[in-house]
Amino acid sequence: MTNYKSELEVIKTKDGAEIRQQKTIAESVAEQRISHFVMGLAIIGTMTGPLLTVLHLIPDALFAGVFFVVGWGGLEGNGIMAKILYLIREPRFVRTDEPLLQLPKSRIASYLFWQISAITIIVGSIALESSSYDVHRQRVGHNGCTDRG
Repeated sequence: MTNYKSELEVIKTKDGAEIRQQKTIAESVAEQRISHFVMGLAIIGTMTGPLLTVLHLIPDALFAGVFFVVGWGGLEGNGIMAKILYLIREPRFVRTDEPLLQLPKSRIASYLFWQISAITIIVGSIALESSSYDVHRQRVGHNGCTDRG
């Protein structure tokens, strides 16, 4: 269990206006072994027949919306996404204590380009490798003999 504390953060902009932002800080974590056991039982319980029939009554769009919101929450904490948002954000909405202000935007954009390029190359090579492996398995067959006769 995590104990949180909420604080109101007031950010001064260059034009003298204020942006008020709520900040939630984790103060402490209390480990509870029984809660993990109960969560495991709940997961097993949701995979049983009676609860699955109830879950099928909930519209798919509701589940899609929940996963969309949770996914976006994960993207907000991502370093790549934070840099992209910094680059497209209007200067008046950038916090004055932002560490990225010390670097030129062109340098951040270059770093992002190489980072995204590397990820694309790695994921693409893995996808090509796995698809070529499937083609090889189809040609050779399960016993190692070719299908050509």
